[in-house]
Amino acid sequence: MKKSIYLSAIILCVLALNSYAKNKLSFTQDLSIKAGTLSNFIADVGAGSLVIHGADVSEITVKAKIYSEKYDDIEDLKAAFSSKMVLTLENKGKSLVLKAMTQKKWFSLSSPNISIDLDIIIPQKMNVEIDDGSGHLKITDIDGSLQIDDGSGSIYISNIGDDIEIDDGSGNLEISDVKGDVHIDDGSGVINIDRVAGNVSIDDGSGSIKINELAGRFKLVDDGSGSVFVNGKRWVLND
Repeated sequence: MKKSIYLSAIILCVLALNSYAKNKLSFTQDLSIKAGTLSNFIADVGAGSLVIHGADVSEITVKAKIYSEKYDDIEDLKAAFSSKMVLTLENKGKSLVLKAMTQKKWFSLSSPNISIDLDIIIPQKMNVEIDDGSGHLKITDIDGSLQIDDGSGSIYISNIGDDIEIDDGSGNLEISDVKGDVHIDDGSGVINIDRVAGNVSIDDGSGSIKINELAGRFKLVDDGSGSVFVNGKRWVLND
């Protein structure tokens, strides 16, 4: 009797997993635009991962993967995306602006439950500004400055040639090889920083902080909870 119960449970789990896999539909879209003489890139994005890589290029290219578990048919997903989501890359003033999010309609209360994963290549010398809702962030090989306003999700940053400013709600931070200063206002999550040529200041809610090979000064504005180590030594707030 027990074997039959276990076998039934296993079958139900397999069916549930197969159903989940079938319902996670996706399709892709590509965008590109010449950067010209503009030096600023702004990304205003919602749910989904965001990867930005600087390179020796003259244009911005965006590969977007649109996916959802809500829809049973790919055409329904495409129709919902077209009517309820925004995915644009435009020249606005002195900046190139990417928008990838739910359309803001005051009369619509339901969520389309659609996420967009973005893989972006930009000219290396551009300054980058990101307003992100949720999802993993990865930014590498940028010579300009970097500003991030993030709701939740892990952040990985490497090889930045200017200052970094981060306002983060929750999620771990990994930062390495920065030639400028780093300022972080963090809600929760582990912070690991390696090889910063400038100064580092952190206002932290909770989570451990570990900084190695810091050439400049360190300032801990506030620390709610969690250990702090700088260049191998434990740090206290009144240092």
